[in-house]
Amino acid sequence: MTAARPAAAALAAAAALAAAAPSASAAEGAAKVCAAHARLYDTPGGIVVGFVVRGQRVRVLKRTADRRHTRVRSPQQVVGWLRTAHLCR
Repeated sequence: MTAARPAAAALAAAAALAAAAPSASAAEGAAKVCAAHARLYDTPGGIVVGFVVRGQRVRVLKRTADRRHTRVRSPQQVVGWLRTAHLCR
């Protein structure tokens, strides 16, 4: 058995699990950015990984327990955390 076979099997298993898992983005939905600009962080308050601007629609993936930060996917496919206050209510 070559090393490629176990890797391919593992990749196929991971893809099957991902397809079967409920999507967090589908559960949370979309939101619109109301701040003039908002930084996207790798963790709440962490390193800046991107930016979004007023009017852009983002996909909401998750919220912190205290709801102060929201994990989003930007139109440019950047995933990061932003302050929930930067989203329209």
